[in-house]
Amino acid sequence: MMKARIKSILKVLGVWLIILIVIEMAAGLIAGNAYMDMDVIDETTESQSYGYFQPDQQRTILFPGLDPYLVTVNQLGLRSTGERHTEESISRKLRILCVGDSNTFGLFADDNASYPYILQKEINRVKPNVAVLNAGLGGTAVHDVLYYLKRKGLSLRPDYIILNYSTNDFDDMLRDTPVYEEIKKERLVGFKRHLKQSNFGRAFRKIYVHFKYGRFLKKIDDPKLLNILKEESRDLEDLLYVAENYETPTIVRDPLDKGLEEIWDLYFGQFEQLLDLARQRDIQVMVVMHPDILKVFDRYPKADAYDLVKERFESYGIPVIDVIPAFKQHRDSIQKFYLNPPRDFHLSGAGNEFIARAILDTIIPERP
Repeated sequence: MMKARIKSILKVLGVWLIILIVIEMAAGLIAGNAYMDMDVIDETTESQSYGYFQPDQQRTILFPGLDPYLVTVNQLGLRSTGERHTEESISRKLRILCVGDSNTFGLFADDNASYPYILQKEINRVKPNVAVLNAGLGGTAVHDVLYYLKRKGLSLRPDYIILNYSTNDFDDMLRDTPVYEEIKKERLVGFKRHLKQSNFGRAFRKIYVHFKYGRFLKKIDDPKLLNILKEESRDLEDLLYVAENYETPTIVRDPLDKGLEEIWDLYFGQFEQLLDLARQRDIQVMVVMHPDILKVFDRYPKADAYDLVKERFESYGIPVIDVIPAFKQHRDSIQKFYLNPPRDFHLSGAGNEFIARAILDTIIPERP
């Protein structure tokens, strides 16, 4: 009697196991290679990576309201710049380490549209023995970069460090814990992590991501903004309306606000430490200024935050990459230089080409 009951239970369990396997396989077909994010380092894997990510990954990343985009992480744990960089291969090359936030990483853009990738491609034509390394990560500011350099970046022995400055960097200075440490602690573990990365979990999120943007739109109480986003308007005045009213960091609204004085001191105090660290090792530092669309059209509401920050960087006697003049020459077609306006204002591959070529002009001013 007992054996018959056990046999019956095992049969039911076997049927359910087969059903779950079939569901998981079907979910895998739906999900494909689509994920919501990359696998970042944790306490057990950080020794295997020179960056924020676990090495050797390639995924299509989903984000509500935007097109999926391809991200490849190389053997070093850095986003791919098109070459098979390894510890051994870069040891024989001049090394350019690109650091900074999502504008360095190339958020929402395929690998080949980030400025480090384009720089690697352009530099290969004139000076092939160079490795461009993309150590960017969204949400990082100069204090995060300084921490990363001390923990990992300097062990790559860069000859150049290229720091990206974005107008939201001052807002990102308000965190106490460096992003490098935050991502290690926040990485999901155990059952929840495995469920999230399972075929079923990824298929569900692939479907859910389409509804999530709709829920975001329902929360907007500005009729004009709602219409611009729904219609994905490419009208210039509509884009500037979004940038002026909903994409405006604190420093852009009023860079001379007394409430920002402490952050100005903190930001450039950290930058001076970064600069000292680099100069002690004969590393050339340069800064890339992200071309804010409001600056391109001279629409800053008060004092010009862009010029104030640029002048401060230049006072240290380092190269500062400013592509605003180039962007202003293309005001009539500016939409193509930003990836997802009006929903987002990260640069497209066309926009990042300006940055890559300006860097190349600075590093190799005389070339065929």
